[in-house]
Amino acid sequence: MPEHPTSPEDALRAIQTARVAAADAFSRHSWRYDLVYALLAASMVASEALPNGISLLGIGICVLCLGWLARAWAGQHGMWIRPLTPKKARWVAIGIAACIALLMLVSVAATRNGHADFALMLAPAGFVIALAGSRLWRHVHRREMTPVP
Repeated sequence: MPEHPTSPEDALRAIQTARVAAADAFSRHSWRYDLVYALLAASMVASEALPNGISLLGIGICVLCLGWLARAWAGQHGMWIRPLTPKKARWVAIGIAACIALLMLVSVAATRNGHADFALMLAPAGFVIALAGSRLWRHVHRREMTPVP
């Protein structure tokens, strides 16, 4: 294939080849990312069971770690794909965020009503939701990026 496509067909082929290569590169070693991501999401849910000031500190640390995880992933793979970019994958990302936010709110309510132990039991649910959601997002994203034969 020429380096500078001369026909529209060559240009489209070059775009499709680049999209497939990007999707392949993005999927390598994805379990490590997904497990750390899920652990951080669960930690955010569990942080809500802590007293007020400490819970904010815990959530802040988790958010900073999520940012570090994204930067490390982008540095390792030479690119960062925004979770809201593809249309169908966008809704998966929004669903994950809504579920984790809901768990955090339930955890806050439980802690404020004296049931911090129940709030801590929500952390494994946050882990499972984040891990399953991340894997689903990756699957949907890959399907959107690769051409249908």
